[in-house]
Amino acid sequence: MYGLVIEGVRFMIQENWGPQVLLQVQKLTTLSEKSVSTHDQYSEHVVPQMFKAIHEITGTPYEQIGVLAGRFFVQFLIRNGYGDLMNVMGRRFSDFIKGLDNIHEYFRFSYPKLRAPSFYCKSESEDGLILHYRSRRTGYLSYVIGQLVELARIFYQLDIGIQVLKKKEKGRFTFVVLKISFDNVGLGHDLKLKERVKNLNEYLPVDTKSFLQMFPFHIAFNKKLEILMAGQGLLNLMPNIQGLLMTDVFDLQRPCIKFTAEGIMVHQNCVFQIESLHPVVKQTEENITVQINDVVEDKVSLEKKTIMDNEYGIESLPYVTLRGPIIVLKASDTFLLLATCVVDTLDTMFKMGMYLNDFGESDCNREIIMATIQKSDTLKSMLENEKRRSEILTEMTKEISEAKKTARGLLTQMMPYEVAQTMMRSGTVEHSEAFDCVSIGFIRVCDFAKISLFIEAFEVVNLLNTIYSHLDAIVDTHGVYKVETIGESYMISAGCPYRDEYDAEMVADCCLEMVSHIKSFEYQSHDAVKKVLIKCGIFTGPVVGGVVGVRTPRYCLFGDTVNTASRMESSNQTAMTIQVGQRTKDRVDKQASGAFRIKPKGNIYVKGKGDMRVYELEKKKGRARYKKNEPLRKKMVAEKKEAEEMLDDDNEGHRSSALSRMSLGSVSKLLFLGLFDL
Repeated sequence: MYGLVIEGVRFMIQENWGPQVLLQVQKLTTLSEKSVSTHDQYSEHVVPQMFKAIHEITGTPYEQIGVLAGRFFVQFLIRNGYGDLMNVMGRRFSDFIKGLDNIHEYFRFSYPKLRAPSFYCKSESEDGLILHYRSRRTGYLSYVIGQLVELARIFYQLDIGIQVLKKKEKGRFTFVVLKISFDNVGLGHDLKLKERVKNLNEYLPVDTKSFLQMFPFHIAFNKKLEILMAGQGLLNLMPNIQGLLMTDVFDLQRPCIKFTAEGIMVHQNCVFQIESLHPVVKQTEENITVQINDVVEDKVSLEKKTIMDNEYGIESLPYVTLRGPIIVLKASDTFLLLATCVVDTLDTMFKMGMYLNDFGESDCNREIIMATIQKSDTLKSMLENEKRRSEILTEMTKEISEAKKTARGLLTQMMPYEVAQTMMRSGTVEHSEAFDCVSIGFIRVCDFAKISLFIEAFEVVNLLNTIYSHLDAIVDTHGVYKVETIGESYMISAGCPYRDEYDAEMVADCCLEMVSHIKSFEYQSHDAVKKVLIKCGIFTGPVVGGVVGVRTPRYCLFGDTVNTASRMESSNQTAMTIQVGQRTKDRVDKQASGAFRIKPKGNIYVKGKGDMRVYELEKKKGRARYKKNEPLRKKMVAEKKEAEEMLDDDNEGHRSSALSRMSLGSVSKLLFLGLFDL
């Protein structure tokens, strides 16, 4: 199926229900968000899927959707320039219906792989006619009915009635008989014309020579379908067909009926199309060696046509296609196919060994092929240019898609997954939320200024990168959220952006593991190898979390709890220890049931807070209780891994360079500004 049909359905949805329903329909079908090209082919199931999706979303009956889609498809064709063609296809509506197959043949020039249905009329009367509909698809009957109703309304100002007399589906095929009721006022003129033709027959005889010149591809056969005679043009291509059965040589493609004498008698008003069962190709020339008076000479052999596979390959082998009406010669009880040979390209003619003079003098195929010769070079050049543009466009689209993917991955790493998703969907950065109980932890590398004096700048960067990479892994393991890093300071939280009843225990466990893990880190000072030391501070309380900034958006936490947690770290004078406030101590005891060993340190002065009681978190016994809440932990870790994997596709490693980490603000600014335009 070509995209033209799908575009017609999309047009119907857009006009009736709007773009929002169209987006919902696309999500429920295999079409997804792909752009549709009218000249590309798609699955036969796409349109039925779209009908079903419309039914589920809007509640409109399925059959009514099909009729509506058929009517809007006619309007869609008119908007796309096919209205003039349909307007001249028949003087009366009955003439138009009889020429439906011809319209499909016209479309075949633009859509060469079109699998069109077949229509033929029977029992025409002044009240209407009987239409037989044959298709290689199922599920399109209501769609066809809608098209017929709209065609009659627009081009013939008729309000027709359609009744399904018979319907049969067998495998992929559909056979339907429709009774179409309308005022068929032109039938009387047709009867008078037939009588006039009958009277003129005796005054306009056609001699045999003139007939053969006019129809070089005709076939005469009897009721047994035995081929009695064929035109010279056809015999040049298939010299041995006389005496054979039509069904042994040709396949009837149109109309969709059984190839029998009875079927032909019933469908005399149809245009028939048959195709050879086997490919017809020109046999390569062979030399004939003759000897005259002891002199050996080579003579070129006669050119022969053969039905065989050859160097052209199976897919490119040409088949003989004949199209035309079949008339009945009652005097001799014979059928006569007044056919012309359908050839699409010069290459096909060459492969079959066919020439222009094989066509009849009045055959329009001569002019069509000559016009093709004149325009072929221009068309080939245009196609090559279009192909190059298409390749460039495809590559650019791919690059844009990858850049967008990278930007989304980076945005997801910069802030909580759900917040990032909301921003990408809506394009806004307005997001804030209050949290009643959140535990905040600050971790700082001790004596970082002194370390920077002893080692080179790039070594400082590499050291921080290594430390933070290990801390990130620990954060992921415990399911806490990494808020930000500023220089040598590392900030984490639990209970925000995801609420958790074990927030204090999670941050405490995370800091304990960080202190234990960092013991193995060393750096080369000017005189000796020294250990890397860190210190931690934790406090618990209410905070507000939200996205701040437009040019460089960041997810930040605000409130007195954040400031106090920072003071817990800065006032901690002992390296490789964790200092916590009273609230955190009380909450840890409650959540872990006394599993932590906490030592009181007395009161300290905290700027802006006065004296505060603080404690040192030493170690923990037993398992973490928050493992009972593992699904949330897995979700957070999985979301972060998804974001990191998206970045891995385009970067050498999401943590391979601390320089990229330290310049995250400038990079994120550039990507975020272009994120919603990609």
